Amino acid sequence: MPVIALHRIHLISLGEAVLILLFLLLQSSLCKVVIMQCETLTSGYDNREREKLNKIFNNPENKHIYKEATINQFLNLRHLQLAQGDVFHFIGHSLSLVDGAGAIIVGENEDSANFLKLSDIDLSLYLGTSHSDTPLRLIYLSMCDKFSLACMLMSTLRSNGSFYVVCWNAKVPDKLVHDFSEQFYSYCAYTAFDIEKAFDTTVCNILLTPGYSEEERKGYYPCLFRQSYGDGHPPSLLRANWKQMPDEDIIARFNDLCARDLVSEAFGSTSEPFHMVDGDRCWLKGNTIGNNERGALDAMGFETRGHALTVDGRVADIDSFWSAQVKLDANLWPATAGKPRKWPQLWDEVLPQVILTCTDINKINACRRHLKTTIHLRSADFQQKRNNASLPPQEQRRRNRCHQHIIEVMKKAIQVIDGHMATIKIPVSSLLPPESAGGSSCRESNQNSNKASKTIMNTATITASRKKRR
Repeated sequence: MPVIALHRIHLISLGEAVLILLFLLLQSSLCKVVIMQCETLTSGYDNREREKLNKIFNNPENKHIYKEATINQFLNLRHLQLAQGDVFHFIGHSLSLVDGAGAIIVGENEDSANFLKLSDIDLSLYLGTSHSDTPLRLIYLSMCDKFSLACMLMSTLRSNGSFYVVCWNAKVPDKLVHDFSEQFYSYCAYTAFDIEKAFDTTVCNILLTPGYSEEERKGYYPCLFRQSYGDGHPPSLLRANWKQMPDEDIIARFNDLCARDLVSEAFGSTSEPFHMVDGDRCWLKGNTIGNNERGALDAMGFETRGHALTVDGRVADIDSFWSAQVKLDANLWPATAGKPRKWPQLWDEVLPQVILTCTDINKINACRRHLKTTIHLRSADFQQKRNNASLPPQEQRRRNRCHQHIIEVMKKAIQVIDGHMATIKIPVSSLLPPESAGGSSCRESNQNSNKASKTIMNTATITASRKKRR
């Protein structure tokens, strides 16, 4: 029997236990900031901004931000993918690529002295793939000319709740960028972590500061965006042009940029168009991602067997694949003159249309289940293969974007399913197990029916809850 050294046990009082618990609860409620400082040739103001923010967080008057900020002074791709926090604060300078697209400089990895120009499109996709469905509250872009990037993040990133983006619309003096972020975080740390009030208060303070007259501020301004994916509202541009209500031309630019199809645009660090071929799919026997992709399509009436596959498991002829779908309306995917069909179109355009024509709740649930599993498997595969040392950086980024795009379009298909489910009238008979005389096969049927009933009732409950919140 073990001997317990009682004299070594330190007993604490109930009051001490309560204080410890309160301290832990307070720490868990504080906002965690991750500072991501990009590599630059002139880092004077960047270093001062990082040091000033760190000083604000460590000030005893700070009641709302966790004092130990995560600081990535030489930002690399791994930092982007593994960052964990409520706020991502980017410090650096914006670059222009050959095709005019914006970019930042990041390291390839922690151990490499090699740097690459990461386009705003790729940066938004990196963040969207790695940090969607996390409780991210703010992305602060403390650098010039990131209006386009902020709009892209409204499309590629999905937070668990609402999240904001702060950016500058054009080239801005370093001192103004530094002063704005200092006053913004001072309000968040010392007064309240209220992003909209912090932004408005900072704008007022800047307008009253000598040296920032209207003429000196002409042509550049801070912007505040909000995305509230959870409550069904579209992204919004809340502030711009030093005003509470942005001008109509700025809102028009915002709407235009948010509607862009990022995948079809010029690819990252080159001026050549990026073509999304097929999302690195594999339908060979035993591939779990491929099996679930096929399962989702099978549930909606697609015929996924008997097609010729390439050596690496892709459907060899997509036009022939569609011709074989005799159960579906051929007009759902018409051929474009002289151009073959593209695999992403199947998920992005055709499958959502097929889902909307289906009224079988069990088939819709089966499709949704396979899509969710595919997204989970693809995300895990992306995390494992995203930095393959044997591939050239450009080829690695191409493959990463294939994964990222297919994940995004499958998420959109799930959104279509959820919206469609809310419109389907569920007959009472479908909620009850079928009557039968018994036997093992009958019990199995009853169990499956009960599972489907639970899924239906959960979906109906969620839908009703959403309508109440609205």
